[in-house]
Amino acid sequence: MEGADVVQLRTLAGQLARSADQLDTVMKSLHSLVNSTTQWRGADAQRFRSQWISVSARMLPQISAPAEEIMKSFESPARIVVA
Repeated sequence: MEGADVVQLRTLAGQLARSADQLDTVMKSLHSLVNSTTQWRGADAQRFRSQWISVSARMLPQISAPAEEIMKSFESPARIVVA
């Protein structure tokens, strides 16, 4: 990343890491909430829970994997060329 401000890139990498952690925490909290709701029963409730599990299981890796790659590229000294 020629000409990049190394400090800013590393700061951004840290912010991405914290945001990814926050997203993971929110997803886990929502997952727990969806699965612990006992007031809603029946086929619709089960269908919703199944869809939530299916969607959230696919969505988080699709978001976190690219963020991790970006963070790695920002943190790797070999990838950063100081101009």
